[in-house]
Amino acid sequence: MNKEEKKIINQIRTGQRSAGRILKNDPLALEKLKAKRDCLVEEREFKKIANRNARFQKQKLPYKTSVIADLTSKICKLNDRIVELEK
Repeated sequence: MNKEEKKIINQIRTGQRSAGRILKNDPLALEKLKAKRDCLVEEREFKKIANRNARFQKQKLPYKTSVIADLTSKICKLNDRIVELEK
């Protein structure tokens, strides 16, 4: 996601920009931006858990791989949705 898309998402979220302005130009633009934002959120969550897992590995403590697998599948689904919307 480029800087402009992040800026637009933040403006929509804070109410500084109306979603209608975007929808007028491209009907799927808002949906694409939301999908990209969701993907970013999941990737951040994945990084947090991966870092936590790395710390646990150093301490020789097991961490749930199911949580990591679940987040990986969510990220893959969101990326597929982005690709589908951009067609």
